[in-house]
Amino acid sequence: MTEVTKHLSPEDIFNFSILNKATYNLFYNSQVSSSLYKILYNKKFTNNDNNFSLSTRDELNWSQLFKLRIKRSQKIYTWGSSQFGRLGYLVDLIDSSHVTSNNFGMRNVHTPSNIKNFNDHLIVDIIANGFCFLILTNGGDIFYTGLNWIRPGLHGSSAPGPSEGHDYKPLPSELALNTLQGSFAPRFGGRRLIPSTGDPSPGGRLGVLPLPTSTHGNRYDRDVDAQTPQSRRSITNPNLTRPPEELPSLSGLTPPNPIKESNFLTKFRLPLLEDSKGLPESQGRKIISISSGREHILALDNLNNIYTWDTGNASECGVRLTFPGLDRELPISKIYAGWNLSGCYVDNIGLIIWYSRAAITKQRYESEDIVADVKYVIVPQTRANIVDFSIGNGYALFIRKSDKKLYKFDLDPGAYISRSEPIPSDELFLAVTPLDNFNRWLEQYNFKNILTASFSRLSTCYTNFAVFTNDDSILVGNRTHLSYVYDEDADPDDEGAQPKVIPELQKQSIKTIEIGDYHYLALTHDGNILSWGTESNNCGCLGVGPKHDFIRDNDASVVRDIGDGKGMEVLKPTKVRNPPFPGKWVTIAASGWHSGGIYIPTDD
Repeated sequence: MTEVTKHLSPEDIFNFSILNKATYNLFYNSQVSSSLYKILYNKKFTNNDNNFSLSTRDELNWSQLFKLRIKRSQKIYTWGSSQFGRLGYLVDLIDSSHVTSNNFGMRNVHTPSNIKNFNDHLIVDIIANGFCFLILTNGGDIFYTGLNWIRPGLHGSSAPGPSEGHDYKPLPSELALNTLQGSFAPRFGGRRLIPSTGDPSPGGRLGVLPLPTSTHGNRYDRDVDAQTPQSRRSITNPNLTRPPEELPSLSGLTPPNPIKESNFLTKFRLPLLEDSKGLPESQGRKIISISSGREHILALDNLNNIYTWDTGNASECGVRLTFPGLDRELPISKIYAGWNLSGCYVDNIGLIIWYSRAAITKQRYESEDIVADVKYVIVPQTRANIVDFSIGNGYALFIRKSDKKLYKFDLDPGAYISRSEPIPSDELFLAVTPLDNFNRWLEQYNFKNILTASFSRLSTCYTNFAVFTNDDSILVGNRTHLSYVYDEDADPDDEGAQPKVIPELQKQSIKTIEIGDYHYLALTHDGNILSWGTESNNCGCLGVGPKHDFIRDNDASVVRDIGDGKGMEVLKPTKVRNPPFPGKWVTIAASGWHSGGIYIPTDD
């Protein structure tokens, strides 16, 4: 039974569970119930990471965790730099005791504060890039916070966006005429059209255009392991959000009120989609995974399509990506947006990394064909051979199944973009190197403790990264570790020779680590958040409250003051302030100078 459910969407799993009395009892009243709930939870909520797992330290079993996760009382909280409205709310409207300021007069937020627009909604995921948060709802919509998902005032495009200019952008007068005539343009224009200069309008907002409609379904996610593609027209069941003892009839459920867009919250749009027979399939399409780099965003749908929003986009409408020469029917197991590269894993192909895409031409725009080819490479010896991967600034990290070692693949987008010929295989082989400072550490650790632990999971941002093992160890690295050339005769105390091991994180059943420009967040087994690193310019990204209070209450082994109005460095993982009621954090996000997460009350 568990093997069958691995190939179904969460909606189909739930429908199958109430098919008849026998399947109902198997799902809810048998020894395999926990395994089935684990599959259901991980497909629905773990985004594109490896399986979320429970240990003997966890306070909830899989059934309880799933029922907690689907509570409508869950809330999104953000904190950190408020520049460009990235936190999703007006600082004047939150609790004034949560607000701080820096030497430049910027008011930031040092304590988690609620984005009220999402209250009473089931949120599947929240992630962050350098300038905003991305929120994926149970209805399949993606929202971003703040003025833009790219750097305001940006001129030109950066990798992995178009290598030659921006996507075609009609003049506002053309869009207005198309709107009046009822033509296709509003479907692609979105609520606001991004000027090529990136400059906002005099009123502080970008130009306003009619809101198109969007039909998205629910979302589920996949592990790195290859899986069977989902049905192209699966029927969703709203009962997925109900525990078995509260199952209603299959009709009559009332959806919550729509999430309201605002100056700080905008919904992404998807381009029209047609199948090979010319029949529209957009209505059955469901976003199942999202990922974000510094200034670009990826989304994967249940029809095996990848979409991007990057520095080349002319509106909130995504661009569907295509990979010349690759079979688009082979299932994509995972997507990952790095700092300036993007990647995906296809079991029968391997790890695919791309560094640029074609711009959308006027002809494609007018024919409603918002599709772009990418320039990509396939990392050697990764076909059916990946445990996990992540992508940073000009490199990818991956764990091979065959030897269980950690490897680095170097790719400088600037050196590859202008090349029109395929990259020779011998050049790609030379770009792959083992991270032997980490591999040797694990060998010595296993020998010393008589273990067979292996690397299991990766998290990366820019040149910082974290590596998990399957025995609950966590190793941290940076640019020095990436460039270190291992030498058996070298001093083991040389910088970069050994991974950084943070004692407070070891054997603690840490669920995930998210990394910002200078700070880290870790989600603990009991639903708390730990943060450490640098809070630059009093930005508040660590979420530990006012700087002067934190320094007063902690000694020099925990915190270092870096000057008036300049923030502080927290040296040890420290608990983030929780909202003022009992609950658990279930998802975290960090990037740039800001942080966020989903918090669910436990007393209702």
